[in-house]
Amino acid sequence: MSRLVVETRGVAEWRSRLADPTKQWKRGYSAFEVAVAWEGSASGKSGMPLSILGLLDQHKGVFPNPKLIVGIVEHKVELPGGKHPSQNDVWALVRVGQDLLSLAIEAKAGESFADLISVWKEKKEPGSDKPKRLDYLKDVLGISKVDVDDVRYQLLHRTASALIEAERVGAKYAAMIVQSFRNPHRKSDPKKLIFDFQTFARKFGASAEENQLVPAGKCRDIQLYLGWVTCDPATDAEVAAKLEAAKKRIPA
Repeated sequence: MSRLVVETRGVAEWRSRLADPTKQWKRGYSAFEVAVAWEGSASGKSGMPLSILGLLDQHKGVFPNPKLIVGIVEHKVELPGGKHPSQNDVWALVRVGQDLLSLAIEAKAGESFADLISVWKEKKEPGSDKPKRLDYLKDVLGISKVDVDDVRYQLLHRTASALIEAERVGAKYAAMIVQSFRNPHRKSDPKKLIFDFQTFARKFGASAEENQLVPAGKCRDIQLYLGWVTCDPATDAEVAAKLEAAKKRIPA
């Protein structure tokens, strides 16, 4: 995995980093909506969407004056025991006062969190060592003795990626935030997704609610937070403005 990053020139460049650019790049889908949200906030005071900033502001004593240092699109974090890394929709390194926050963003617009751990363990994948990976993830998260069969696998590795990167850069804090976009065209029940998130948070003794950021204990001397924020999808005017801004940033 390369540690080199290239500056984006607008929302369209996010598309090229997707696993399936054709299927995932549509209005109302999480990949598109998170791109518009973050690109639209990059030039602001904090460099982050107001929805994310609002969660951090719930803990102003811990996260004073948060400012984005760097945000990486589709950031991959390598994990042992398999071929596939944890691919964050956005990974952000945020300055909070005199400290650093490693922030993993999992964007949703009605899409599920995929398999439960109990189902994931039973699926055969060539070249993978699932017991090794699961043990590693639980160790990173500080829940080695906790039964996680009823947890969605995606939540487990995405949160671990925030902690792994926090340790790598020397951050005092780590957070995994689900940035959920309302999507009336999808048939999935948003309450079910929130239930999955709450089930995961309880493994840390945390009581999680929609539009809240909650502490979830210390893992390897790094304070972990878990959050969920529900956002409106981008308006036609917002999308048009971001596309027009991107044109101006692309050299002739």
